[in-house]
Amino acid sequence: MVIDISKVKRTPELRETFQLREQMEPITNGKDRIEFSEPVEITGKIENTGGKLIVLGNISARLRLTCSRCLEQYPHELATSFERAFRLTPEDASAEGSEEETEIISGEKLDLTDMIVESILLELPMKQVCSEECKGLCKKCGINLNKTACNCEDDDIDPRFEVLKNYFKS
Repeated sequence: MVIDISKVKRTPELRETFQLREQMEPITNGKDRIEFSEPVEITGKIENTGGKLIVLGNISARLRLTCSRCLEQYPHELATSFERAFRLTPEDASAEGSEEETEIISGEKLDLTDMIVESILLELPMKQVCSEECKGLCKKCGINLNKTACNCEDDDIDPRFEVLKNYFKS
């Protein structure tokens, strides 16, 4: 996802808007695989503040995530935003005396892909579940308990708590 910044880069105080719509490749985040069911939509603006380019954007995406309980894929709507500042030259950082980390921008095009992926990953739920009521998989036979019930007995008790099993029976 690339935007042309040649005009705004050369003109201080100029502000431009942009719109992108592109199908993204799946993202792997640890064991999780995030797939996009539709093209990702980005709207935003880029502004030249004299020494920096400020990029602001909003992301809208429809994802297919894998439930961590039942391992089924489910749809997930995502809306998030991003903001990033870029220095136009290395001298701009020393002149402003800022200690914040900003990248130096070179070239006439700016690739937003890394910013978009980072924003999407930060917006994902920590535990991906298809619903709060998801029963997951049977720990003995592996059947999806949301679809069918199994006849497995749930008698796995932590040996440290075995004594408590009969506590309330007396």
